[in-house]
Amino acid sequence: MTQTKQRFSPTLPGGTLYPFQVEALEYIWQHRGRAICGHRRGRGKTPIAIAWLHYNNGLRPAVMVVPAAIKRQWARALAHWMGIPEEEVTVLNGRKAQVPADAQLIVVNYDILKDHLRALQAIQPRVVIYDEIQRTKSSTAARSVASRNLAQHPSVMSTIGLSGTMFMNRPKEGWHQVLVVNPTIWPNWWKYANRYCNPRVVNTTAQRGPDGKVLKGEDGKPLWNTAKDFSGASHTDELARTLKDKVLCRPEDAQVDSQTPPIQRATVPFECDLKEYLKLRDSARRKLKEIRAAIQKRRVHWGRLSEPELSKALAAQASEDSMVKLYGMAGAEIALLRHATALLKIPHVVEWAEDFIESEDPLLLFGHHHDAMDNLVEQLNLRVAKLAMNKLYCRLIPPPLDGRMGQRARDNHVAAFRTGEYPALAAGIGAMGEGYDGLQHAASHLAFLELGWNRAAHDQAEGRLDRNGQTKPVNAYYLVAVDTIDEQMVRLLDAKNTVTSASYGELPPPGVIESIMDYIIEES
Repeated sequence: MTQTKQRFSPTLPGGTLYPFQVEALEYIWQHRGRAICGHRRGRGKTPIAIAWLHYNNGLRPAVMVVPAAIKRQWARALAHWMGIPEEEVTVLNGRKAQVPADAQLIVVNYDILKDHLRALQAIQPRVVIYDEIQRTKSSTAARSVASRNLAQHPSVMSTIGLSGTMFMNRPKEGWHQVLVVNPTIWPNWWKYANRYCNPRVVNTTAQRGPDGKVLKGEDGKPLWNTAKDFSGASHTDELARTLKDKVLCRPEDAQVDSQTPPIQRATVPFECDLKEYLKLRDSARRKLKEIRAAIQKRRVHWGRLSEPELSKALAAQASEDSMVKLYGMAGAEIALLRHATALLKIPHVVEWAEDFIESEDPLLLFGHHHDAMDNLVEQLNLRVAKLAMNKLYCRLIPPPLDGRMGQRARDNHVAAFRTGEYPALAAGIGAMGEGYDGLQHAASHLAFLELGWNRAAHDQAEGRLDRNGQTKPVNAYYLVAVDTIDEQMVRLLDAKNTVTSASYGELPPPGVIESIMDYIIEES
């Protein structure tokens, strides 16, 4: 049952909502706090859910159940949009983490939800939000059972699901998602399945007698045990209408696209195991301190010279190239940290990208180091191979499109990507530089495994999708390892005018090197 319309202000402490996001809030209100936001990926579902929390601050505690790779992203988004310190958000890490009795905003991932279920139920949650709720599509999976049990706890007054992956072609996958959010719509699986899943009888195993031999009919053919196959779809128009009327908020693409900029950028922070990285950083810090002291010493010396002496010193400097050497030494230490950071992010990037692959949302991945990109493709293909059993894709992701691959091979892989044969494509940022065309017809999502020295390099990479022929807004994701050099790199990218001339992978100007040196040396 719906209730009367409620008006919401678009202004939150951390920013302003788009009109379609405000309309989603009104939809959730009308459906008494139980709804699925089915906006396409990158269309601001997270701010909608956080706005619901903001305008219903009496509904606490609130639990956010999310994929492990984006727990930190959720913590930062909650702090940003609600205008609160990030410390007020409790992020549960590990199966033995404690749930504070006074926690008001809790973020937990699906994989460990069952381990914390009783503790979460004990604090009497009032709101539960499920990001990527399609992860609960299997009613028997441990994560799905835990999600359902949490949502159906008597204290829960509002349940919101977020998913850019709709199931109209596979209604079987939608039943449990809806059950988690609102169990009153289709409480009975068999009724739902027989109506919307186009059931058909299929043979399963051969019937056998007491002696173990296969039984045969009068025609001499084996007798089979049968079962119903619910992998089909039926009455899909009725299903769509019922979803729209009772639980699903999913605006038309044209409505959303008209309100949003042609390209949107998002930073995706990952909590990584930093044990080995910190050893490398400590070594780099010692060396960079010596290099910075040497640079400062030369500057002080120059400041004491008279003008004629300074001219002679600069002439000697030009011939000896000593300052360039110092900056080169610093750049080499920084490059080692950047490389290490790329490698430690890979398991998290693979988990993050899995939702793109499963939802058949093509993704373009940019990087720099060959071994990092090779590792990324290898790990992604392990996931693709599993999905290939369900015939989502017929080909594995090809090797990275970089300087090791000839132009003809690159063109062939891009052509296959355009026709949907690959779920993702990995590319060196230089190899897909200026003048390369065609990718905009294949995808609208891109991500950076590694961060370059300057904004211009990233703008050029984004331009592979954000160009003539693109029919959708483009989403660019900057994948960042928390508490690493990535944090400073992304700050430099935000300062758009910091650098305009350095090329990706080459030595950046001295000001950028010194900024990163200071960050590494002073980092606690």
